[in-house]
Amino acid sequence: MPLKDNRFYPFAALSVATGYAWLLLNIVINHGSQITSPGLCIFKSVTGIPCPSCGSTRSVLSIIDGDFRQAMLHNPIGFILALTLIILPLWLIFDSVTGKRSMQNFYNKAELYLKKKALIVPFIVIILAIWTWNILKDI
Repeated sequence: MPLKDNRFYPFAALSVATGYAWLLLNIVINHGSQITSPGLCIFKSVTGIPCPSCGSTRSVLSIIDGDFRQAMLHNPIGFILALTLIILPLWLIFDSVTGKRSMQNFYNKAELYLKKKALIVPFIVIILAIWTWNILKDI
């Protein structure tokens, strides 16, 4: 469901700010220790089973440290998150300065494309594979 025009950009900015705040919190908490992430997965807390995105914070932190192999082992979704945390703030600034709504237009088009079975089925298969891998790794 597309967000209304007046809610899209505040929501996107809040999402980016929350992502950076979460990373900063994890960097501060984990600085110089072997403990990784305070662990906030509600799904895992309730079921005891890791969700498909479990390990993604550790993955992004490994990317920041330049350890791409470890990032992949934690969770490949971390690469998408890291790229998103780089691109979205720049895109928000671009749209703010130019007055364009290119990010919202892209989001709306992506949402329409993801409703197509030819794209959503492989996407679901990949997410299920990552989820299975997380369960087998016993994150």
